[in-house]
Amino acid sequence: MNNIANSYEQILQDNRGYVSEWPQDKIAVLIISGGLDSITMAAKLLKDGFTLYPLHIERGQTNFIAEHNSIERFAKIFNDQYPGKFKEVVYIKLNIPPKEFKEDLIPYTKEYGHPL
Repeated sequence: MNNIANSYEQILQDNRGYVSEWPQDKIAVLIISGGLDSITMAAKLLKDGFTLYPLHIERGQTNFIAEHNSIERFAKIFNDQYPGKFKEVVYIKLNIPPKEFKEDLIPYTKEYGHPL
């Protein structure tokens, strides 16, 4: 696996001169869940001078209220600390897994718990 990753990185380096880099304009869309990882990443990016457009995916999760409350709390903190840099959170709804699959998952979910 390491050889494949190294080969891929070499292809990127050869073709565009870098493997990855920060956007020059320091503007980013950040998928934010309200959890530790995405909140920490938002804080780091803001500290590094980024303007963030946060996006939250409502996927029918049972802990949506807790996620939403966390996002709104940190949005206020970020807007106080970095005025104009943490834009309004956009909430989009997606069915994950798709509704077409949920009916087939009910027996599994009852026996083993939710797979996501």
